[in-house]
Amino acid sequence: MVDTSQNLLNDARASLRSATWNRLVRIYTPLISRWLVRFGVAPPDVPDLTQEVLLAMSTDLPKFEHNGRPGAFRNWLRGITLNRCRRHWRRARPASASSQAYAETERALDELADQHSELTELWDAEHDQHVLKGLMEILKREYGPESLQVFYELTMLEHSPVDVAEAHGWTLGRVYKLKFRMMKRLRELGQLLLS
Repeated sequence: MVDTSQNLLNDARASLRSATWNRLVRIYTPLISRWLVRFGVAPPDVPDLTQEVLLAMSTDLPKFEHNGRPGAFRNWLRGITLNRCRRHWRRARPASASSQAYAETERALDELADQHSELTELWDAEHDQHVLKGLMEILKREYGPESLQVFYELTMLEHSPVDVAEAHGWTLGRVYKLKFRMMKRLRELGQLLLS
């Protein structure tokens, strides 16, 4: 399970105009938007509703108390997104809207409110994948696509360093050095973004 770092939250809380706040916004905006679309928010409304969620985050972040449990921030963000989505549906529901479609959306939102539901598990899994993808994008920008591929083969596919070196025309020393440097950088990024 991937958790948002308490250090990142504390830094963002200290100054909502900081680079840390901007990083938090960059990380979470696509995830929030994707979930709003999933709950039937019309594409033209998604940017505004995403901004409402971010505004609520910025307003409530100084009051957020991390309880030390894994997923505390993720659950808090899920609650804010859920509440803003409910508010949107109540405001935006035209008289002509199908009561069946509205009821289905309400059921889905109720399921997301249940911390132990399958939909909440999906939220958590997508959150984790999204944050990890962001970390990999940072590594790709910093080291290049081939280096990221080598790192992926070593760490995720568990190919032997000898096979990876041979496949990429690298020396064995270069493969080991890259893995060491990228693991070190991943830990540094993890300190910034993850608990």
